[in-house]
Amino acid sequence: FVFFKSLNLFKENLRVALYYFFVFLIVFLLLYFSIYFEEITLALGKDPTLTGRTELWEVMIYYGFEEPFFGHGFGLFFRPEIVHEFSSEFGWDAKSLHNSFLDLFLGIGLFGLVSFLYIIMACILKYPFLSKCNKFSMFSITGILVVFCYGFSESGAFLSNGLVWLLFVVFILGLDHDSHV
Repeated sequence: FVFFKSLNLFKENLRVALYYFFVFLIVFLLLYFSIYFEEITLALGKDPTLTGRTELWEVMIYYGFEEPFFGHGFGLFFRPEIVHEFSSEFGWDAKSLHNSFLDLFLGIGLFGLVSFLYIIMACILKYPFLSKCNKFSMFSITGILVVFCYGFSESGAFLSNGLVWLLFVVFILGLDHDSHV
């Protein structure tokens, strides 16, 4: 809704201000929510460990820091049998890491993860400055943000060959195409 409304603004300064205000507001709310996450989930009667995912992530982050710069091998932790080897350390039989960012960190290290995040953040930050913001560019930036958020709780957003990955690539290319128009 915010992106659609910003698309109709003719003044670039106003569009940029609205876009960054919205992004800042979302980041602020996420940080505020993360402070009280455990209390909120317990009040709702839910598991604050996200059904054990946070314990899985903790174990795997420590393992990732054994090879922090270039990782353990691209796509290695996308295979269920590799993740299963660590199941005794976090207490349940996981078939994936349930976090695409962690997949990247373990596979290609901090160097690869930062490079990937640089590309994505460049797409997110250049949106309000596009010379022709049309409905496809609005759809592309919305899709990039949705897949980006999806990557926090599911594997396969960035490494698989599924529909989510395909849409992510189309959204990035679509936004990049609009910047040259």
